[in-house]
Amino acid sequence: MTLLGGAAAAWPFAARAQERARLRSIGVIMNYAEADPAGQTRLSALRSQLHKLGWIEENNIHLEARWPGGNADRMGADATEIISRPVEVIVANSTPLLETLKRLTTTIPIVFTQVADPVGSGFVHSFSQPGASKCEHWRSIDLADLKRMGLLKPIVGDRIRAITWKNDHGGFDKLGIIPSARGIQFVKRDNEGKLAGLFVAYTHTPTMFGGYRKWFACPGCRRPTRVLYGINSLRCRRCRGLKYASQSEASHWRAQRKAVSIRLRLGANGDALDGPFPPKPPKMRWATYKRLRAVDAALQEQWLLGAAGDLGLETSGGSVVG
Repeated sequence: MTLLGGAAAAWPFAARAQERARLRSIGVIMNYAEADPAGQTRLSALRSQLHKLGWIEENNIHLEARWPGGNADRMGADATEIISRPVEVIVANSTPLLETLKRLTTTIPIVFTQVADPVGSGFVHSFSQPGASKCEHWRSIDLADLKRMGLLKPIVGDRIRAITWKNDHGGFDKLGIIPSARGIQFVKRDNEGKLAGLFVAYTHTPTMFGGYRKWFACPGCRRPTRVLYGINSLRCRRCRGLKYASQSEASHWRAQRKAVSIRLRLGANGDALDGPFPPKPPKMRWATYKRLRAVDAALQEQWLLGAAGDLGLETSGGSVVG
């Protein structure tokens, strides 16, 4: 999902306002009653700003407006109806509406207003990168890591275990955890310095020989998951609409990583791609070594051709033309 905060957010298609004549459809969900003057004022302001950008209602755009009026059932029904129509962007106000839309779509861009703490609530990664969609950009809690650190064992007394909650981009926070047989109570201080708690239950799936595997039950969708993402609210990767970095990278960069991995496995040091292919380790079978060497050669070729394309160099017959 692409989430764009603020009423003045740049529209996904604003730059092409005059280029296409076909009618574009915008879904608008306002958490007011339809007769509420405040809601009508906001809708009029939206129409006015769109008009200034060259988007004129029933000329080149069509607005699909819904007014759930704070009713939770209507909120879900209206959001589902809007998403089922061919709308190209959705405008929404209020935290409950945004939470509802976030559960229902990961593909339609959303412009939102009147959300108090979109970063803290986990709707966007940051104000500078609202649509960040890689797992590595989000703070995460891994159940396997907690188990490895011995933090899932019951606590005696009133003590709270504390861990450093961080991501790969320098974000740090202290998070308290109180484990129990049912799940984990996560505790952190809010913006006012008060302790705020969030309970995440466990769920289990069967394994062979009558055993079971423990997972987090995602607070959003209740699916079993090992890792949860967010700050003030915790959700699984699917609820957040996140991808792993490897799913977003170009194929030749992935080939380079695989080639490096093969060479490091064989004992290469430093820049694994700089130099000849490493010799066979003493205990490795020759068949395995020859297979890895052939795979490495194919990966190297894929990497070089892709890198040449990035640099604008011509290629011919699988080779780079100098």
